Amino acid sequence: MSYFTAEFHSFLKGLSENNNREWFEDHKPTYIKEVKEPFKALVGDVIDRMRSHEPRIQMTPNQAVFRIYRDVRFSKDKSPYKPHASAFVCSDGKKSGNPGFYFQLSHRELFVGGGKWSLDKETLHKIRTEIVYSPEEFQNIVTDKNFTKTYGELKGDKNKILPKEFREDAEKQPLLFHKQYLFQRSMNAKVILKDNLLDTLLEHYITGKPLIDFLQRALDD
Repeated sequence: MSYFTAEFHSFLKGLSENNNREWFEDHKPTYIKEVKEPFKALVGDVIDRMRSHEPRIQMTPNQAVFRIYRDVRFSKDKSPYKPHASAFVCSDGKKSGNPGFYFQLSHRELFVGGGKWSLDKETLHKIRTEIVYSPEEFQNIVTDKNFTKTYGELKGDKNKILPKEFREDAEKQPLLFHKQYLFQRSMNAKVILKDNLLDTLLEHYITGKPLIDFLQRALDD
């Protein structure tokens, strides 16, 4: 089943070129019909399919979908709208702070990714400790052929200096320097209009799920 028509791309392209309130309000009926409603339906189906692999996922589409309105209070870019539709699905809800799966649709690309990117000092310590306790398991996850073929190397910002307790282990596992643990991939926007979009998203979630599960275990412990 195809969720979107060519109008999805047309609207978001137009928004990227006319990112202002007047244009958006003039085209709001198109936004609701061609972007907001079908994207919400897609997210609902993604959640249902993901829940069959992870019962702790109990989100509703409204809880997973990000608003199109940008928070410009602390940004130099004062554009009021995001020229894409995006959602984040994880166990125990978006506000739980748990690792999960993110997908973003625009007229330029289908972007998918996941893991954990906002890490406070305590959470980062838990993840690094789990890597030290289970080095082979972690290494197998990030070097798995399907994972690397799909996402390449593990992504995320890094620290230049580690706490003392991790420095020796980092000689064998340099990924301990990461302060974010992410996987991500960009695909041609044509994928968004295809009948197998739902399957494509689920396949990418399943490929990244072992890392999500590893990170979740670290937080649970």
